[in-house]
Amino acid sequence: MKTKPYDEHYRRRHRIVGHYLVIQAWLRGLDCIVLNRRDIQAFLSITDIHKDRIKQFVADIAPWFSFHKPCYDKGSGTLSFLFLSGVDIDSYLPSGPMPVDQRIAKVVAANGMLKIERFSKVDSHAIPSEEKNGFRPSFISYGIKDALK
Repeated sequence: MKTKPYDEHYRRRHRIVGHYLVIQAWLRGLDCIVLNRRDIQAFLSITDIHKDRIKQFVADIAPWFSFHKPCYDKGSGTLSFLFLSGVDIDSYLPSGPMPVDQRIAKVVAANGMLKIERFSKVDSHAIPSEEKNGFRPSFISYGIKDALK
């Protein structure tokens, strides 16, 4: 399959974010972590979030988060939230428009064993940038020399 030159750049970036998120979820014992639009924009350093980019993102982080469920704003069609989990929670996710906190509460009520949190509640610190130490181990593992500077 022929890929665009920047696909590998995106794939690396997505996997670095995936590493960071799975560590955050693991440290807190979470089964699912929920990202809002701003979280994704900050992680991927983008302003516009297209469905194709989300598909590529979830495909690249599938080794850590095999289940994903994007929630789009019904009026504008823009991404509102993205549920990421290592286990399938689709049967517990309620349908229809509702605030994300209410959706999370209904999932937990349906299956009390699941622990789900919004990323904004998981990590009280700012999202680490590529230049900061937050992503340094992942950059090094992917062989990106600039991470050592």
